[in-house]
Amino acid sequence: MKGGLLNCPQGISRTLYSQILLVLLTSILFGCNKEGYGGRAVIHGKLKKESYTSDFSTKVTDEYLGDEYVYIIFGDQDGYGDRVRTAHDGSFEFINLGKGTYSIYSYSTEESATGTSSLMPVVIDVNVEKSKEIIDIGDLVIKDNFATGNGNISGKVFGIDQASGANYAAIDFKVYIEGIGNTIFEESVRTNLDGEYTFSGLNNGDYRVYVLSKDVNNLYPGDEYPIIVDTTITSSSSSVSLADIFVYE
Repeated sequence: MKGGLLNCPQGISRTLYSQILLVLLTSILFGCNKEGYGGRAVIHGKLKKESYTSDFSTKVTDEYLGDEYVYIIFGDQDGYGDRVRTAHDGSFEFINLGKGTYSIYSYSTEESATGTSSLMPVVIDVNVEKSKEIIDIGDLVIKDNFATGNGNISGKVFGIDQASGANYAAIDFKVYIEGIGNTIFEESVRTNLDGEYTFSGLNNGDYRVYVLSKDVNNLYPGDEYPIIVDTTITSSSSSVSLADIFVYE
């Protein structure tokens, strides 16, 4: 009989030779890097979100995110290999991984070079070198710029009776607010039965509050003209009360 790898050499029992072959095959199969599932390594971490004001100038809050996707790429493959949802405390893990390189990522709102915001992946690259390695990548930090503060601006709008000049609460009158400079914000509300209005959830920054009054004296182009009040929120928990605004309806 001709000798060969699968034939037992003379002088060695078949049982011993089978054990030697098993060790050799195991070394061949698992001795090289093989990204993906089938190993015993673990990669884990926590997903954390930092919330900023609309222009990314101020961080308002941060928190660990539950029930959000985190993705893994096996080696240099195109697209992600798998994804998991985070637990309530933001923790996640990928288990049963082989040795090799991996990319862990999630999506973040980032400020672009043009000043606009866009969704971009935040990636942490990991190299698994041991078959039973447990790697903690720490916090995977993503951002958004949708944070709202606790500041508010309020005031009252009064109508002016053209005949008598008497003042009265302007009911259901539209009041506008917009950010000034780097403060990106725009909204409108209507006054209540007492002529009162409030803008809430404001972050630090400069704001312009205005209403449109009827031009009874024909001094401006068009039928209306703006009455403007500028103000500043210096603390995200501050309240600003503006002076009364008087308009012709």
